[in-house]
Amino acid sequence: MKLFLTIVLSIIFIQQISSQSIGQCIKSPVIKDFNATKYFGKWYEIKRYNYIFEPKNLQCLVANYGYLNQSSVSVYNYGLNIKTNKTEGRSGYAYAPNLAEPNKLSVVLPVEVFNVTILQGEGPYDVLETDYDTYSLVYSCTQVVYDLVKLEIVWILARTPKLDEKLIHNLEQRLQSFNIDTSKLVTTDQSCGF
Repeated sequence: MKLFLTIVLSIIFIQQISSQSIGQCIKSPVIKDFNATKYFGKWYEIKRYNYIFEPKNLQCLVANYGYLNQSSVSVYNYGLNIKTNKTEGRSGYAYAPNLAEPNKLSVVLPVEVFNVTILQGEGPYDVLETDYDTYSLVYSCTQVVYDLVKLEIVWILARTPKLDEKLIHNLEQRLQSFNIDTSKLVTTDQSCGF
């Protein structure tokens, strides 16, 4: 009975954190002709799921991807800290663990506690869909408890700080076609002028 109660309470707690939910991760489609070079450059975060590792004081979040070497892409995520009014960022890298699935990357970024790197965190970064010039739909999901609990993050990214509301609506519909819950998406403030 104690175990059952613990599981039920854990499920209730997990549902309170928007990036954690009950169920299985979706199977991201393979984009066989995904072109990492065309994906390089600046991407603005338009909408995302809240998640426990997202710095709460940052707004105007941006990701910048570039060439690192033949097998890896450089990653620099940054934003404006609204408490210090300074830009803060983290550098890392990404790679495709399976070259037959070039849009399914693994991203390695430092995990910091009180500005001290305690480990290098690694997680999935699946490009569900992109036109390379305007938008990208990104999905990251880790099964925490087999077939029961997942930690998922979804992003709508854009090459510009703002997207037309009609396009955002269409992109949310695309996410729904992948069985992604768009009601959890929150809008990122992009008023900093990066």
